[in-house]
Amino acid sequence: MKFAVIKERKNPPDRRVVFTPEACKELTSKFPEASIQVEQSDIRFFKDEQYANTGFT
Repeated sequence: MKFAVIKERKNPPDRRVVFTPEACKELTSKFPEASIQVEQSDIRFFKDEQYANTGFT
């Protein structure tokens, strides 16, 4: 399974996300075959560093 947290591209932008950094960690813990890619974004509620600190980029 592959998941992505993509950069918001609509106007006006929305800061919400489907997966928090902690939810990404929990998901891959429960489903080791899952992979998550996080696209860099300067407007998302959670900062890129928060995802990187939990191992997702």
